[in-house]
Amino acid sequence: MSGLEPLAIAAIPTMKYNGEAFHSKDDARCSICLSEYKEKEILRIAPTYHHNFHINCLDAWLVKQTTCPTCRNSFKELPDEKTALSSAHGIIFLYPPPSSSVNPTQQRLLPDHQNHRSNQNGSDTPESVEVVIEIRQSIQLRMAIEYNEKRH
Repeated sequence: MSGLEPLAIAAIPTMKYNGEAFHSKDDARCSICLSEYKEKEILRIAPTYHHNFHINCLDAWLVKQTTCPTCRNSFKELPDEKTALSSAHGIIFLYPPPSSSVNPTQQRLLPDHQNHRSNQNGSDTPESVEVVIEIRQSIQLRMAIEYNEKRH
């Protein structure tokens, strides 16, 4: 059985592990290698079912398989025609499809809501401010882009 294209693998969202965002020790473990996550490790998040894995573990898995290691749902079923949104642990992952005009080297993380409250002088101030974080392009994404360019 053949796995996913490198570009499809690179389009799966990532996040840095933060132990406070996980509810239990079972959630804070890669179901491929069975190791517990360490602070600031990069994880890939299955957008539809929110399963998480070490980036290297899932990337290696998806080279040979097209299904989620946890639930066996197909990664081929993930949305790829339009920008996909998925909420996990209070963060919205925005990732453009490969054909999008958005720079493919960036992944944007935004808070999923804003609450306003009045400050001491009575003016409204955002309780949480919209933040855009540029995440350094991963080696896998670079390889996927080069692979895709060679094919065309």
